[in-house]
Amino acid sequence: MENLNILHSKIEKILQDYKKKAPIIEKSKFAGTARESKKYFDGKEREDLIMLFGTRGCRWYLESGGCFMCSFNVGESFREYSSKDIINQVKQIVKDHDLKKMEGVFICPYSSFDTLEMPKEAREFIYNLLNQYKNILYVAFQSRAEFVVDSILKEIKEKLADKKLYVFIGLESSNDFITRYCIHKGYGFKEVKERVQLLKKYGVHPGVFLLLKPPFLAEKEAINDAIKSIKDCFRIGVEDIYLMCNRIGGYSITDSLYKMKKYRAPWLWSIIEVLKNFDGEELKKIKISGFRVSIITLDDPHNCKICNEGVMNAIEKFNRTKSISAFDKLDCECKKEWEEELKRRYLPLKTRIIEDYKELISFMEN
Repeated sequence: MENLNILHSKIEKILQDYKKKAPIIEKSKFAGTARESKKYFDGKEREDLIMLFGTRGCRWYLESGGCFMCSFNVGESFREYSSKDIINQVKQIVKDHDLKKMEGVFICPYSSFDTLEMPKEAREFIYNLLNQYKNILYVAFQSRAEFVVDSILKEIKEKLADKKLYVFIGLESSNDFITRYCIHKGYGFKEVKERVQLLKKYGVHPGVFLLLKPPFLAEKEAINDAIKSIKDCFRIGVEDIYLMCNRIGGYSITDSLYKMKKYRAPWLWSIIEVLKNFDGEELKKIKISGFRVSIITLDDPHNCKICNEGVMNAIEKFNRTKSISAFDKLDCECKKEWEEELKRRYLPLKTRIIEDYKELISFMEN
């Protein structure tokens, strides 16, 4: 394990240097924008709005290079965002979207409760804005675990007293070996369990983001990890789960692994395989995301060109209806290739990852 930790520290440093080589892009590429969508919530499909803000960025990224699969901050030159900057973005969103038709709003900086990202004045403006709309029934926030603390939860319960509140924490996997050595998350399942208990104490509904196929995992390992992670999250009281399908963005560890032909984005068949392990009430708490990508990536979740669109349409139907019957009539020749991949034998992850680390370091240094 000591050797693994040394290699892990080296990869962390190499990744930080690698990301600095990315071409500079406009910092506020998502600033003041929003996406309207329909989500299954409280027994039916509802209209909601995902608010996207340009901020100083993810603190974990700024301090350590971020998660191994993440490329959201890549190429962004650092700058501070004042409360005024963020408030102006919110005002632009309100101009562009009709909040009167929304039943839910999802607040999406990197961490809604990091006061360096979302200063108190900006948070207060958002609270006051949302309280003007009685039609908005629920408000969801996303946050890294370390920022989910008593003072913030007291604040949102007081300021948004009439709303149903959700907080989604990025977990990715309930397996601490995977979160540390494959994802570089910065915390593990114990920390998230503690935050889930804290959320319940304040009457806030806990959700998590999980990742289908973290870096270094084979397809079968990824399926098994997603199934176990979902079950573990339900066991500790998580009420909503976003299963995010990994995709390969530039200047990330998955970028290098993909170029080394040691990783591909997950099969769409794998998503369906995960869902088949849960019953009707559990399925209502799971949403699949990240399988239909609108940004430029090296590789996206996919099957083959013949069935991709049909399978993605079926996954979208599942997200709307929460019925596994959405997948009943799906089949394709490429499913045999996927099944063969699941049968392939690999050394156990904990055994092979040292060699994978060594190959990765050699590749990224040359």
